[in-house]
Amino acid sequence: MDARFLAAGTSISSCLNIPITVNNIQSQTFMSALNARPTTIQFGAVSYGMDYLDPSNMLGLWVSTGRQSWRNADYDNLVAQAAGETDATKRAQEFHDAEKILVSDVGGVFIDWRVQGDLFQPYVAGGSCFTPDAQGVAAYHWGNDACWGSFYITKDVTNFDTYRTRSS
Repeated sequence: MDARFLAAGTSISSCLNIPITVNNIQSQTFMSALNARPTTIQFGAVSYGMDYLDPSNMLGLWVSTGRQSWRNADYDNLVAQAAGETDATKRAQEFHDAEKILVSDVGGVFIDWRVQGDLFQPYVAGGSCFTPDAQGVAAYHWGNDACWGSFYITKDVTNFDTYRTRSS
């Protein structure tokens, strides 16, 4: 049974035989416990969203100055070194090496990756939204919310079966 559907305080065992107790905690209480040093939350879910498309955006959250209690000097040094690196290949490798430390030392357990998918009818044009940005991304994504104003319906809409073209 999925833990999300259990009453607060109910114990279950996962497929790994790890006992889990589900507790519903008020947001302010949860954040206070999460930010305590050391944290008093053994396992808690925290959602993060990328502000910009670069490994430093997410990996920087896990350095020793972050809100979690996990600490690893080698990780901190690699992230700092990579952030200042100008050679793109070396920079990517340094961030990759830092990520290996984060995962192998279990600084975090990453259980969920949300992906937003937007489907558009073929007669919807995106203007600047589908022009590659500075990172080479040619799509609507976090950080270019302003592009919503450049969507428009093309004259091709007349070639598609919509409520406006149906004769009822």
